[in-house]
Amino acid sequence: MRHRDDDYEYDLFGGMPPHQNSDTSFEAAERIRPNVKRLQATVFNALKAAGGRGLTDEEGYTRTRMADNTWRPRRGELVINGLVEDSGHRRPTKSGRKAIVWVLRVPRT
Repeated sequence: MRHRDDDYEYDLFGGMPPHQNSDTSFEAAERIRPNVKRLQATVFNALKAAGGRGLTDEEGYTRTRMADNTWRPRRGELVINGLVEDSGHRRPTKSGRKAIVWVLRVPRT
């Protein structure tokens, strides 16, 4: 793997991050499949409760007591499905880095 100052290249993994297409990723996906809708609803409801203030991923998984590697994919699925969007705002995480504030998507007429 080569390192450049501005980014990382995953040339050893066909251009994908190393966690993609692994047997453990596939196994995790299969194990969570029966719970996906319920977990998506938990994320959706947490964002709904937050209202216009929204939630960062860190705030969301902390508030729901969901594992971060469960929250983020479920929130991502809601983004893909057009139910959640980037508010355009950023808030600091516990480490002080800026994080996207996610909100429910308001249908545009």
